[in-house]
Amino acid sequence: MEVFNMKKILKITSNLLSLMRYPVWGINFLLFLGIVGVLFGGQRSHWMFTFDYGDSIINVPIFFPLVILILLIIIFIFIIQLLKIWSKLLFGFSKGQFFSVENLKKLKRSMIFLVLVTAIQLLINLIFNYLSVENVSEVFDFSLKNYVVHTVFILFNAILIIVLEKGKNIQKENEDFI
Repeated sequence: MEVFNMKKILKITSNLLSLMRYPVWGINFLLFLGIVGVLFGGQRSHWMFTFDYGDSIINVPIFFPLVILILLIIIFIFIIQLLKIWSKLLFGFSKGQFFSVENLKKLKRSMIFLVLVTAIQLLINLIFNYLSVENVSEVFDFSLKNYVVHTVFILFNAILIIVLEKGKNIQKENEDFI
């Protein structure tokens, strides 16, 4: 009975991850609209973009907001790929397919996307630091705690790769023995 529930939970989680891709596509569309807005807004203000903090105003070339928006679109495309990979992985797990070469390939691709998302996020942080922009977001402040979450995901992914490789090798040895 407990195995049935675990399979059901894995399948439901897989479906939820698949559904989560659609709002992320919506966010990507809004980011694209942001690029259009920055382009048209930048043309009217001599290709400069203004950050108004009330007590201080920072003018930056329009290039920087465009680069940041493009990098965010790339991050969200990678997140869509991660959700797709994780959904397929969990669906395979729900069918009892754990130690397969295909699962290892998916986990390795997942690791690459996780590292790329973290690297791009760091690049965006460097751009904001270069521009001396403060208080970018109330939710995301580019502090160490944001990178800790990424590191936890990367470590978990690495541990899963090691476990699945060991399991695949043990499974192969058992099949060869029989």
